[in-house]
Amino acid sequence: MDDFITLQSLIWPEPHIAADQALYARLEGPQLQRNAVAFKTGAAASFDTYFNLFNIGKWQHHCGLETLFLALNGQGKFTLEVIFINSSQAKKTLLSHDVILHDSSLTRLNIPISVSSPDQGLLFFRLTAQTSATLCSADWQTTQTPLRQPKLALAITTFQRETAIERTVDRFEAHIKTSAYRDLIWLTVVDNGKTTDLKNTAQTHVIPSENLGGSGGFTRGLIEARKTGASHCLFMDDDATIHMSSIERTYQMLAYAKSPKIAISGALADANDSGLIWENAALFDGTCQGLHRGVDLRQAEQVTTMELETTFSLSKTTPQNIYGGWWFFAFPLDQVEHLPFPFFVRGDDVSFSLVHDFTIITLPGVLSFQDSNFSDKENPLTLYLDLRSHLAHQLSLPLMDHGRFAVAKIAIWFTLRAVIRCHYDSAAALNLALKDVRRGPQFFADNADMVTRRHDIKAMTQVEKWVPFRGAPPPDKIRIRHKNPLHRLLMALTINGLLLPGFSLYGNQVTLNGTERKKLASIWGAAQITHLDETGENSYLVTHSKRRAFVETLKLLRHVGAMLLRYSRLKSDWQNGYNNLTKTDAFWVEKLKIDQNSKG
Repeated sequence: MDDFITLQSLIWPEPHIAADQALYARLEGPQLQRNAVAFKTGAAASFDTYFNLFNIGKWQHHCGLETLFLALNGQGKFTLEVIFINSSQAKKTLLSHDVILHDSSLTRLNIPISVSSPDQGLLFFRLTAQTSATLCSADWQTTQTPLRQPKLALAITTFQRETAIERTVDRFEAHIKTSAYRDLIWLTVVDNGKTTDLKNTAQTHVIPSENLGGSGGFTRGLIEARKTGASHCLFMDDDATIHMSSIERTYQMLAYAKSPKIAISGALADANDSGLIWENAALFDGTCQGLHRGVDLRQAEQVTTMELETTFSLSKTTPQNIYGGWWFFAFPLDQVEHLPFPFFVRGDDVSFSLVHDFTIITLPGVLSFQDSNFSDKENPLTLYLDLRSHLAHQLSLPLMDHGRFAVAKIAIWFTLRAVIRCHYDSAAALNLALKDVRRGPQFFADNADMVTRRHDIKAMTQVEKWVPFRGAPPPDKIRIRHKNPLHRLLMALTINGLLLPGFSLYGNQVTLNGTERKKLASIWGAAQITHLDETGENSYLVTHSKRRAFVETLKLLRHVGAMLLRYSRLKSDWQNGYNNLTKTDAFWVEKLKIDQNSKG
C-alpha cells in the first residue's frame, strides 16, 4: 500500500491574524468558518488564492515531483474541478469529478500531471456543492519518497518584547504538538534583553544572551542549531505573525529539494493592509529592491502573475544578488561558510544571503504579516545603520564590487537626499556612518553592541524626533509648484533652494504624513516641513538651513574624496576583515560569551 505524504495543506484564517478572507478562498455562496467551509446547494468555492494554490512548477523544477494527489475531508456531495494555470495564465481543467465526502474518511484523487516535459505552472481546485455540504480539509499529497529528513531548528531573537515572544512561543508550542514533524522541528529563543519568563520545554529552549542586536542574536541561534544537530535553520522575528503551518510547507520543500543549496525566503505583507505585499524576497544592487512590492494578494490575477514570475525566473536562474529577510528565512547549515557580520541590525540578512551560494526561492503562503510603515520608523539612527551596511556590502563582498564610483554614488545619494529634505540630523548621522565605514570592519567588531553609537546619534538628534501633536496642522503655503517645469528646473539647479538667497522666507510650507514623507516631489520647493506620523498624533518640524546644509555637505565631500583616493586599500581591508570575523566561530564565541562545553 502506498504511503501518502502531505506536501501542502489548506491554510485557514486565524483570529489573531488580521487577514482578508480573499487570501484563503474565493467564495460564491459558502461561509468560511473556523477551519471549514460550509456550503448550501449550488454554492461554490475556489482555492486559487495566495495561501492555498499549489505551485506545481516549483515542486517539479526543484524537487522532480512525479506523483500528486488531492485528499479531501468533509461531508456532502460536490463537483470537484482541478484546474491548471500555465505560463500564459490560460486555464485547463485536469480533472472534473463528482465526489462524496464522509467525515470518517479521506477522499483521495490522483492528479494527472505531466512528468516527461512538465508545463510548469499552478494548480488549484474548485468545489461546487450538490447538497448541503462542508469541507474540513484538503491536502496536496505524493507517494514520492523525500530525499532527506531535515532536522529544522527555528531561531528567534527577541529584545524586551515579552508579550510578543510569549504569544509566538505559545502558538508554536500549540501547533507543534499536532505536527507530524514534532520530533524534527524545535525552537531556540535568544533573549537579548534577558527579560522573558519563558521556560525551557521539550520543543523550546531559551538562551539569555548579550545584546548584540539581531546579528548577534541570530548568530547565537545558528551556533545553537549546529550544536543540537540540526540540518537546517529557520530565522524568524519574535512577533512571528505567520500561519504556523507554513513551517511544514517550508520543511517539505527542504525535504524534497534536489539541490542541497535551497533556501526559502518568506514574503512580507503589511499588517495594516494584509492584502499588500511589501516584498517577496528582494534584490540588492546598491540599494534594496523588494520584489513584487504592491501586489494585491486579494486579486487572483496578481497572485498568479507573481507566482508564475517567481517560478519561471527565480526558480530557474536565481539572481546572485537576491536575499531573504530574517522575518522568515530557512537555509541549510552545511552550506554556511560565513557567520553573520556584526552589523547589530540592518543589513545582516542582506550580507548573509549574498555571501553564500544559496538558491533562494519563495513559496505561496509562506508569509509574515508586519507593520511595514517604514516611513514612520525612519530616523537618524536607522539611516546611519542603512548607509553603513549598504557601503559594507559593496566593500566586503566581491560579488557586489562595482568600483569606487558606485560606493561614492551611494554615499552621496543617501546624504544629499537628507540635506534636500532639510533633515540635517539625519545628514549628520549619515556622515558619521561614512566615517565609521572608513575605519574598517574592526570598528564594527569593537562596537558590536552599538552602545556608544546609539548614544552619539541620540545626542545629535535634536529636531527629527517625534513629539505629541495637538491641534490642526498648519495650512500649506505653496509658492513653488513641482508640476511647473520652470519651478522644477529652478529647484534642481539650486539644490532645492540651497543656492537661492533668503529661500527660507519664500519657500513652501507643507505638512506631510505617511508615505508622502519620502516622496521628493512632496518637499520640492519647501523651506518648512511639518511631518506627521501615520496616526497623526505625533510630529516634528524641519526648516531650511543653509549653514547646516553646507556643513554636512562639506563633510560628505571630504569623506567621499578620502574613500575615492583610498578605495583599493579600503576594499582590501574590508574583504580581509569580513572573512576574519565571519569564517570561524571565534569572534562570536568571545563576544557572546558562549560556553562551548554546554548546550546553551
